[in-house]
Amino acid sequence: MHFFYPGICDVTFSTVSGTIKSPNYPDKYPNSVKCVWIIDLGPGYNITLTFHKFNLEKKDDCSWDWLTVQEGNTPDSPEVTKVCGDELPPTLTTRGPMRIYFETNNDKEFEGFHITWVAHGKD
Repeated sequence: MHFFYPGICDVTFSTVSGTIKSPNYPDKYPNSVKCVWIIDLGPGYNITLTFHKFNLEKKDDCSWDWLTVQEGNTPDSPEVTKVCGDELPPTLTTRGPMRIYFETNNDKEFEGFHITWVAHGKD
């Protein structure tokens, strides 16, 4: 069973900049979570995502707890990156909209993450 956290998870943003934090951050995130954040300002924007803190359960294939970033706003949008563990991912920029997906299994909790974004370059 997975849990959604209304107002924290499953949020669509249409602002030029903002912050996303894992549930309970900076305390440990709960088990069995699925979160989706979509950043969508309409066509023509690029979105830069910066990771300030990052600490998830680590497994080589990131199959326990992970965060994916996708270029698009649907579950089948192209995956830009899938990350886990405690290494701070690099800043990345994609063409908007952007979909961020976070899932945890039912074992072990960690600090989670703090991410900011800025949209720019409307063409």
